[in-house]
Amino acid sequence: MPNSIPGVRTLPRAQIGMKRDMVKLFTSTAQQIGGVLTSAAGSDDIIPQRNRNDVKRQAGEIVQRLFVGLDGRSVYGQDDVTPLAQYPQLLNKWYVYIVGSTVRNHRDWLKRSVSPEMYRWLRRARPPAKVAELESPALVLATYDPMHSWVDPSGYMLSDRIWRTSVSTRMQIDAFITDALANGTSAFDLAKKLEQFLVPGRAALRTKRPYGTDASYHSLRLASTELTAAFGRVTL
Repeated sequence: MPNSIPGVRTLPRAQIGMKRDMVKLFTSTAQQIGGVLTSAAGSDDIIPQRNRNDVKRQAGEIVQRLFVGLDGRSVYGQDDVTPLAQYPQLLNKWYVYIVGSTVRNHRDWLKRSVSPEMYRWLRRARPPAKVAELESPALVLATYDPMHSWVDPSGYMLSDRIWRTSVSTRMQIDAFITDALANGTSAFDLAKKLEQFLVPGRAALRTKRPYGTDASYHSLRLASTELTAAFGRVTL
């Protein structure tokens, strides 16, 4: 039976949790940008030409800060693990959950499946962080951290992949706002449409514009890919 595999539910739980956290994160982001839009609008709720570049700049910076630090490029600190923005912080959170839960599940399965003598021998034969009682998933991270250090076939590390996602998402938001302002969309309507465009799970906008229909697509895909890969590596 598939459910007899140790930790089989760990990955789907992490995927669901990551998406739930991202909905909250992107909703808050859309609301921040909405505040910028309404503040820049005139009495007719239309954003005047003189304010449009500043609005796009502020919106872009708000989006970019989801992914990278204040320097606009760094995702993690000097240790290459400490997140400098909310998106990598969420990735770290669910990565730790996957690694810690998977190791504990396999440890518990092993403890049930082999003799006490064999289990004690295995604990003596391997480093404590591998199979010992894990009070905190952080203990696993001390010896296992491929998510941050793994390089993809194109030569990009996780920090590079997150930065590239930040750039593509910012460009989508910029193009979306530019198009809406050119069409005379009011600040209120633009804020509502932007939330629909940005927040995962909302009905995608019906548009053939080059900025696409869902600004969170690349973020969700990256998170799903990284968590799936982490689950596979720690299981092995």
